[in-house]
Amino acid sequence: MFQDLNHLKKNNLNHFISILIISIFPIFFLFSSLLINLSTIILIFLFTFEIKFSLKNFTKDKILILIITFWFFILISLFTSIHFENSISRSIGFFRFILFVYALSYYIKLDNYKYFKFISLIWFSIFTITSIDLFIEHILGYNLTGNESYMPGRLAGFLGDELKIGNYYLGFYFLSLVFSIQFFKNKFLSISIIIFFSLISLLI
Repeated sequence: MFQDLNHLKKNNLNHFISILIISIFPIFFLFSSLLINLSTIILIFLFTFEIKFSLKNFTKDKILILIITFWFFILISLFTSIHFENSISRSIGFFRFILFVYALSYYIKLDNYKYFKFISLIWFSIFTITSIDLFIEHILGYNLTGNESYMPGRLAGFLGDELKIGNYYLGFYFLSLVFSIQFFKNKFLSISIIIFFSLISLLI
């Protein structure tokens, strides 16, 4: 798996950077909004450079046309918005998420899902560390980086005072469960991991 990544680095730097960005993307969610936006823009740029978007690419994809139509109606609804100035940047910015999803799909499917296991393993590892961190915070009252919740009964985790770790956990919870079931041959280990993740979700 890691040999494939090394080979990719030597032969296609564009693909290597894209796979690397996708692999560590969950870390960006934990520590920096700036990194989230920057990595999203870089990935979209690499993606559009790679496939060289044309009108033909757009018209062939019915799902993409449906999403863009939805985005178009969002833009139209701006004219009925009470706070037009606050809404316009979000509405226009929605288009980048369309491209991001397609970029994500493209690189995950690369070479017949060749790097999917590597990406899943990194995501699973990050999620596991986050879960252990939350468990430590529940026991000690503070996490590995010294964060502690200002609200009794709430866990802060790596996100600190934002107290949004529940949203993050929900986003990667089911993906991590699927990974533990598919990639761990030991059933006892898989069940133990599922129970642990589920326990942390209840604590949150």
